[in-house]
Amino acid sequence: MEAAINAFAASVPLTQIDSSLVLSKALSLYEGIVASGGNRYNGSVIGLWEFKTGSGTVAYDTSGVEPALNLNLSAT
Repeated sequence: MEAAINAFAASVPLTQIDSSLVLSKALSLYEGIVASGGNRYNGSVIGLWEFKTGSGTVAYDTSGVEPALNLNLSAT
C-alpha cells in the first residue's frame, strides 16, 4: 500500500503557486501554515473533547461550559 501511495505521489507534477491568485497580502503561504499549527479560536466553544485520558469509555468535556457534555463511547 505504501509503495502504491508513493508511486501515485511521484506521478503528481509539482507546480508553483501563482502569486497573483493570492488575494490577501497579510501573510505569505509559509507564514499562514506556521500560524495555523495547532492554534484554534476558542471564543464560542460550547464543548471541547481532548481525549487526553488515554483509556476508558468517557471523553470528558474540557470546555468549562456547564453543564459538561461528557461523551460515553461504545463499540456499537
